[in-house]
Amino acid sequence: MQYSFHPLAETELEGAVNFYESRQPGLGQRFAASFDSALALILRDPTMWAIFEGPYRLVRVEEFPYGILY
Repeated sequence: MQYSFHPLAETELEGAVNFYESRQPGLGQRFAASFDSALALILRDPTMWAIFEGPYRLVRVEEFPYGILY
């Protein structure tokens, strides 16, 4: 399955990684790893999560107050 991010979502992701890294060294990398794990779950089975709103689904990023809307 191929995917792409909206440019604003890419900017938000980079900002979140930088924010967490500025708070504690290594925390940004931990956030990025959690995000990548959530993305891998979506790619493995995109229908695994219930519809969030309209045709979109939402996967939460473990340990952080973020989600991936797809």
